[in-house]
Parts: sequence; structure tokens; C-alpha cells
Amino acid sequence: MSAAAFIVLLGGLALAILPLVPPAPVADPTPTEFSADRAVDHVSTLAREPRPTGSPENERGRDYIISRLAELDLVPDLQSLVVPDYYRTEAGDVTVTNVMARIPGDDSTGAVALVAHYDTVPATPGANDDAAGVATVLETARALLAEPPLRNDVILLFTDGEEPAPRYGSTAFVTGHPWANDVRFVLNLEALGSSGISILVETSGPSGWAAGRYAAAASHPTAYSYLTETMDLIGGAGTDFDPFKEAGVPGVSFAYVNGSPIYHTAADTTDTVSLRSLQHHGLNTLQTVREVGNLDLAQPPAGGDSVYFTVARFGVAGYPGSWAIPIAVFTGLGLAAAVIRRARTRRVEVRSVLGGAAVVFTITIVVALAATLAWQVIVWLWPDPGVGAAYLILMFLLIVLAGSVIALLQRLSTRLPTIDSAGGIVFVWFALALATATWLPGWSYLFAWPALGGTTVLLIQPRRTWLVAATLATLSWVTLVLVVPPVNVFFQMAQPRPGNLDSQITSVVVIAMVLSVLTTLLLASVGRSELERR
Repeated sequence: MSAAAFIVLLGGLALAILPLVPPAPVADPTPTEFSADRAVDHVSTLAREPRPTGSPENERGRDYIISRLAELDLVPDLQSLVVPDYYRTEAGDVTVTNVMARIPGDDSTGAVALVAHYDTVPATPGANDDAAGVATVLETARALLAEPPLRNDVILLFTDGEEPAPRYGSTAFVTGHPWANDVRFVLNLEALGSSGISILVETSGPSGWAAGRYAAAASHPTAYSYLTETMDLIGGAGTDFDPFKEAGVPGVSFAYVNGSPIYHTAADTTDTVSLRSLQHHGLNTLQTVREVGNLDLAQPPAGGDSVYFTVARFGVAGYPGSWAIPIAVFTGLGLAAAVIRRARTRRVEVRSVLGGAAVVFTITIVVALAATLAWQVIVWLWPDPGVGAAYLILMFLLIVLAGSVIALLQRLSTRLPTIDSAGGIVFVWFALALATATWLPGWSYLFAWPALGGTTVLLIQPRRTWLVAATLATLSWVTLVLVVPPVNVFFQMAQPRPGNLDSQITSVVVIAMVLSVLTTLLLASVGRSELERR
């Protein structure tokens, strides 16, 4: 690899990694700004001991929330119900108690609900899950009360009994509390780890509208339609967001997920909470509630599902989901034209493109499965790696993966000189773009734009070397900016979680590996083909 190509790749990686870095805490916050330093004081008080429903620590946590609301001159409202004790083997009941408060708007057309749960499973003090969410809501309320009122009411909902699958607290609120009838937008806060970006995990209602409101408001938006569509596909993340979503209330749910081996364990303590993640949680919450809190919520949200993705740190790009298939078809037409042109100018037959696609498919399966197996062995030997160690392992796997892919490609290209590996890899990306556009449109952008970029490089065939380099650099940057965030997310999803084996899906790392293999093949094959042609 030349020095110039290496610099180009580093630049693309830097752009791709930008949205994965949470913002720093505000050094000298004003009264109307969210402060992670203020919020973490709430976390440290709440997260001294586990707070399972019905326990003395649960009651202490509830009393703390009530006292903080009183300090803000808000009147707490309590909603209690008796439910089966989920955590004890003997028969018995416990009382679940939601704590609520309402910040009135000056011309309300509905209410925005901010939701976090204060209970935990018995094994963990739950500093991240979900004392950080509770602290975010309390600090957001303080900031809102330091400025003129919003148009709409804001309901602060601190639920109890979130950890058991029935979601006792949020279900009781949605189905039985009179304030639930006023809620026109819900914002839920969760954490599956100790650090990382506060990312848009789920939406309810028209996804384009919900994500659009967030994108318009947030200074550091991290929203990807592949992720929210994946959550829809698997039935949600299993949080307090579920009852609101089932009731048809529009909204968004945020979570941070790095370092998830501490999830539901005794290690989830205050000292593990990343102030950057807490700051990002707070920015997402405060900025979104300001945006939605001034809308006319009496009007139902318009629009349908959308395709959207964060571009570096420049904002969120998006378009209607109905555009996904036309974009894929347009790419296919361009690829067909490129193949015909290559056949005429380079005597490359169409079947050589299909042969190249078969080679790409074979390499992808072999290398991705080998990397996935390696990860499974690593987490079996080391079930609780830290965040830094996990990323070092990922870097090692990706370096070995890239080297293996390039070596296999060179060997197969030498032994099968008639195949068109460049046309084949672009064809595979196009096929994935068309398939996802048809069945999973939220995923389609991941494949459509790199496929279109690869098609453009093959089609235009510039004569000047600098123009070839520029088109290849653009292809590299576009592909890396789109692919690196999901590689990171699926790698984090694949972390071991000894505290909650039900959420442990280490095999999902195969998606991160497949995306990495396809990216390496695209950049290596198209770059090699075009530079050789010079």
C-alpha cells in the first residue's frame, strides 16, 4: 500500500470514528445547560446498593427522587400497584411505585414524557442501568426550570419494576394513569454498558418524523435506520419504551452500550460511568425535549418510515424509505453499463463478473466465519474484557482479516485470471442493496451508496491518474463512514454479558465481520483494478 493510499484510509477512518466519540462534559455549565458533573452526583447517591423492587434500597432510591423533585418545587405524584415478587422463590407480592412530576407548559397541546427506571436486578447497584437515566431526567428537569417554559407539558416518569419482563411500572402508567392520555411523545433512557455514544436505539410512530425531530435538535446526533429497523425486527430492546410503543405513542429511546460485560453485575458502579456518555445522554434528552416541547402536538406526526444515518459529525442524512428501491435500481443500471463498457474495452465477459461475485462470496463466508469463531473462543477464554481490551482485540481481528482477504484475493485472481473481481465485488454490494431495499429498507443505505460509488469508479474510467485517485478516495471515505458505525455497534452487541446470559449474543459479531470483509474486498479489488488499468 502506498503512503498516499494509507493516508486516505486514515482520513476515512477518522471521519468514520468521529460520531462514535461522545462529547466532553461542559467545563463551566450555565444554569440552562446539562451538566454531567451535576448529574453524576445523583448517580453516586442512587447506586450505593442494588435496588430490586420491594427492597429497602428501592424505597431509599424512591425517597431520594422525591426529595430532588421537591427541591425543584415540583409536586411528586405516586402510582402504586401490587405485583408478584419476581426475584424470590417463595410465593409473595411486592409493591411497585412509579414517581412522577409534571412541568407545565405555557400553551400545552400535549405532554412529552421523559422515562427512566430506578429499580435494578438484585445483583447490581445499577449505576449505568439505570441510575444514569434517572440522573439525566433530574438534571434535564433542572435545566428546563432554569429557562422560560416550553409550549407543552413535560412529564417526568421514574418507573419501578422495569427489570422484570412485564415492565410493571411503565405498563401500569400507560394503561392506568390519567396522565398517560396526555402523552404525545415519549423519550426513554437506558444503558447496556458503561460508556460509548448515546445512540438512537428505537423509534415509535413514523420513524422519519421521530428521528427527524431528534436530528433537527441534537448537536451530536447518532441515528441509524439499520439499528432502529433491527430493533423493530427482533421485537424491541425490552425496556420501558415497549408499553408506549405498543400504545402507539410516538417517541425515541436512547442507550449507550460499550462495556456491556458489566451489565447486571456488581461491577456496574458509579466509578464505571463515563461522564462523556452521561453528557451525551443529557444533550440528547434536553435538546430533543426542547424541540418537541415547542411543537403543536395536537397534530398527529406526518410521514412514514425513512432511511437515515449520521454522516461523521456533520448531521443526519435521510430520505423516504420509498426511495430505497429506485436508488438500488439506478445503481444496477449503472453497473450494467459499466460491465458492458468493460466487456468492450477490456474483453471481460459478463460471466467473469459473476465468477468474481462467486469468489467474493466464498472469501466473505470463509474469512467472516473464521473471525467469528476466533471471537467466540476469545470470549470463552476471557468473559469479561474491558472496553479498551475489547477494542484492541477488534483491531487485531480486523488487521488479520484484512490481510487474509487481500492474500486470498490475490491468490484466487492469479489462479483464476478470467474472473473480474472488481466487477464481482460491486455486483455483490449491489445485490445486497437491492435485497435490503426490498425487505429491510432501513439497512439499504449501507450497501446502496458504496455500490453506487464502486459503480461510478468502474463506469467513468478517468484517464488522468489524479482523477482515478480522487474517485477511489471518495469511494473509500463514503464506504468507511457508512460501514464503521455498524461494525462498532454489532461488535458491542456481541460482547459477553455474564450478568445476563439472555442478552448475550456473541455470534452477532459475524455481521461486523461480514461488513469488514466486504469493505476490504471493495476497496482492494476496485482500487487494484483501476490502478492496474492505468
